Amino acid sequence: MGKDKEVKEHSHEQNELQNMYIELQILDQQIKQAQKQLEHFEQQVGELAVTVEALDSLKDIKPGTRLLVPLNSGIFVEAELKDNTNLKVNVGANINVSKTVDETKKLIEEQLNEIKAYREKLFIKLQTLVARAQSIERHVSEHEAE
Repeated sequence: MGKDKEVKEHSHEQNELQNMYIELQILDQQIKQAQKQLEHFEQQVGELAVTVEALDSLKDIKPGTRLLVPLNSGIFVEAELKDNTNLKVNVGANINVSKTVDETKKLIEEQLNEIKAYREKLFIKLQTLVARAQSIERHVSEHEAE
């Protein structure tokens, strides 16, 4: 009877270790996904910062100045600036509204704040996932050492 109990305990431990390995794999995928999202947020923050700089320098460009306007990566069209104070901003569903440079900068700053808030929440979630994975790894190592 003692042998049966020992076999059951060993089987239970093996089952528990197997579940931990599965959880580790799931956590690994979640960690990778969170890291990828954080990289995407960093890229967005960088792009928006460049846009703010461009808006700041737009004020210094005089109407009538000829510019190269990017259509795509490495493809430009020559254009003439008619107004350096009003912009057309896409607000969704292909609807454009007129905004001043300052209004546009404020809109971008709001977007930046939202992205930074999401980034902070995601970073905290990532730390939680990593801590859980480390805890499981320690537990598995302890069992393997026995």
